[in-house]
Formats: sequence, C-alpha cells, structure tokens
Amino acid sequence: MKQLALQLGGYDVGKFPGLNDNLRNATLGSALSQVLNIVFVVAGFLMFFWAFWGVFEYIFAGGNKEGLGKARAKITWAIVGFIILSLAFAISQYIEQLFPAK
Repeated sequence: MKQLALQLGGYDVGKFPGLNDNLRNATLGSALSQVLNIVFVVAGFLMFFWAFWGVFEYIFAGGNKEGLGKARAKITWAIVGFIILSLAFAISQYIEQLFPAK
C-alpha cells in the first residue's frame, strides 16, 4: 500500500525533485550543487513571499505614513534579496563550470 501511494498517477512522489538518486557515488561537488539548487528555490520562494507581504501591507496601509514606510522597507529589502540571490546563483553557476561535477 505504501508503494502504491508513492507512485499514484505514474509520478514517483517519494523522491525529491532535483536530487540525484545515487547519492552514494556522488562527489562532494555534485552533492553541494544539489543542495544549493534546493537552497536557491527556498530562498526565491521566501523572497517573493516577503515582497508580496510588503505589497499587501502597502495596499492596506490606508495612508498611514508609518505603515507605508514599513511596507516600502519590506519591498526594498525583497528587491535587495532578489539582487543578492541572483548574484549568488550566477557565482555558483560560474564556479560549477570551473569545477564540473563528474
């Protein structure tokens, strides 16, 4: 029954997407690359959530200057986070090309 639940619809939901099935033979570089891919996805989700929260607060601030300032700061930090995340991703891709996983 457990195996059936993991393969409903022909899609194996027991494995995490993006992770190599054979981690025993994985090198440190390939394992680190897989972990970084997951970290970037989570960080991107959190960045968009933070920006959405800032926009939501901005819309419902009702002209309150303190509320508008807090919302504007959230949106600004979400943009800064996006820039940092983009640079970190670009650097990691560059390093991955310098030292390819075998």
